[in-house]
Amino acid sequence: MSLEGKTAFITGAGRAGKGIGRSIALALAAEGANIAIADYVAEAAESVAEEARKAGVRALAVQGSVADSADVARMVAEVQQEFGAIDILVNNAGITRDNLAKMYQAQGQHARAMPLYQRALTIHEKAFGPNHPIVARNLENLADTYRAQNQYPQAEVLYQRAVSIFKTFFY
Repeated sequence: MSLEGKTAFITGAGRAGKGIGRSIALALAAEGANIAIADYVAEAAESVAEEARKAGVRALAVQGSVADSADVARMVAEVQQEFGAIDILVNNAGITRDNLAKMYQAQGQHARAMPLYQRALTIHEKAFGPNHPIVARNLENLADTYRAQNQYPQAEVLYQRAVSIFKTFFY
């Protein structure tokens, strides 16, 4: 099967030079497709793009996060500017709930982060018990969200509980 002249856009293909996305990108390059590699780590994306170029195809590395719609629009525009149409799309990038919550938190979308942190707390309390360091970390994340929304009393209660767990576990 020849993909010569086609363009493949693979998200999450950097992954420090490992993983399914990298393998897919290199397999498509071996079939003649030009490759666009998207990853949130620029160096990882460029590393895979360099490997793809060794197959004799054009390759572009773009940095961004599929969890950010502005990044997605920018990355697609970069790929289209470089290659024209995107013929093959491999959406390999993954977003865990914890990373999604952190992303929401970083973007100031605290109301969207809150239920994700609450769910993680519930799951970890059931799995590890109420006095495990993982639970304490979840409490800190949740407290940070409350603090960011100027809900200081709720944040303080959670911080104190987290500190208590850490003291019990490590001292």
